Amino acid sequence: MEPRELVDRAIALGLDGVAVTDHDSLWTPGLVSDMKEYADSKGGLIFINGQEVRSREGCDFLVFGAGATIECYKYSNIELADMLSKSGIPVIAAHPLRDGFSFGDDLYRLDFTAIEVFNNREKKDEETLLELVKRKKINTIGGSDSHDWSRVGRIVTEFEDPVDGVEKLVESLFSGRYRAVRRQIDPMAIS
Repeated sequence: MEPRELVDRAIALGLDGVAVTDHDSLWTPGLVSDMKEYADSKGGLIFINGQEVRSREGCDFLVFGAGATIECYKYSNIELADMLSKSGIPVIAAHPLRDGFSFGDDLYRLDFTAIEVFNNREKKDEETLLELVKRKKINTIGGSDSHDWSRVGRIVTEFEDPVDGVEKLVESLFSGRYRAVRRQIDPMAIS
């Protein structure tokens, strides 16, 4: 999906913002600036850039606020979680039980800020994840895995406090005042 398509779809669905976490790298500052300008020209949408960082074990972490790309496959789950935590960056597990990318026992050992419990690509592990976050008192986020326009906005994270950029996002993630939400959207209703 092209970035402008994402912005157009998100605005059409009435979302307040989007957070893009591409695999392996952050977007360039120029592309982020262009997308923010485009979103503003369309009536406004908060546009946040992050990164999906893969550990040596093949697990994915959602990273916001690092300021620079973190090399994938360089760190173990424990090393990456420790590095993020010591840097004041939320430790977030993306699709933590996905086949081939499961955190396994590290899901229970590591201190996560949040865990992605809802995701457009799989539902089979939601009950297990919801039980885990309840037991460990971990916050939940939604991850859309929106590789095409029809998935945008179906799974979201609702924040109780305003989020207007990556700094406020990080602050809000640490506050715990948010939750994952599954939205009912007719994918053909808005094109």
